[in-house]
Amino acid sequence: MKIYIPEVAVSRLKEERIAEYYKKSRSTSLIISTDGILKIKDSEISRLRIRDVHVTETSIGKFKVLLDNSKWEFDESWFQIPTEHIHETTIKKEYILREGALVSLIVEERNKENVDFYFSTNEDIEMMGIRDDILTFLSQLKFY
Repeated sequence: MKIYIPEVAVSRLKEERIAEYYKKSRSTSLIISTDGILKIKDSEISRLRIRDVHVTETSIGKFKVLLDNSKWEFDESWFQIPTEHIHETTIKKEYILREGALVSLIVEERNKENVDFYFSTNEDIEMMGIRDDILTFLSQLKFY
């Protein structure tokens, strides 16, 4: 699940404040065309589809948050790149407070500029520690 905080603009995010929590980065390469969204991974191309789920709203501390359980799923293998397309590479930087943490902060970067951030977890938002970890990150980032 992705947990968004819409009232905090990504432009206000100062990664140097959480540098000690950096875990890893991974790159995602997408091709966007009228035929759909294609993902390139290990020299293979697959078309993606979105399993869209209704976004719910709750609060954590003083923040309104949006909970998004939507997922990208592989639809089928693809063998041609359409002539008219946009190629987009996104670097996802992951931050965790400690090994084994149930929630991580993901910062997405395109063209050396941060374009999005959200918290990610596979657990229910009500699981003990999830809200506390999110508030800890927000405090470290000087948003709380």
